[in-house]
Amino acid sequence: MINFPDTVKLVETTAPDGYGDVEVQVLTDLLCNFILNTGNSHSNHVDIVQSDAHAYIDFNNATVVARAYRLEGMYIIAPLFNGIEQESWYKITNVEIGQDKLLCNQIDNIHVSLKKVDAL
Repeated sequence: MINFPDTVKLVETTAPDGYGDVEVQVLTDLLCNFILNTGNSHSNHVDIVQSDAHAYIDFNNATVVARAYRLEGMYIIAPLFNGIEQESWYKITNVEIGQDKLLCNQIDNIHVSLKKVDAL
């Protein structure tokens, strides 16, 4: 069993309208195990802050199951560690579905790769 100590928000956006605006819709609160990686670098006289994250999400969540685990392109808001919600947006770039192929073919974990983005 995976322990899911963190709660984040799963967010969907609409396609941009003629003015480039998108609508943001929070779909569900999502239990997960959120793993954050931050760092910085300096190149060409520019300081760069990098922040990527990973999460093992609750694979029994009704919204996740209803979307057939197709979450790539959606967003997660993760204001963990007393963070500010506007600074805690991540885009789901990759979804890996773990299954027990040898015994029962059941899903036993979902790993999502996240990329830090600006709030919409």
